[in-house]
Amino acid sequence: MVKRMVEDTLNTLQGCRNRV
Repeated sequence: MVKRMVEDTLNTLQGCRNRV
């Protein structure tokens, strides 16, 4: 469960970075 949450957070951060 925690692993999935961390992966989701990393994915979100990567998406924000890609946007910039």
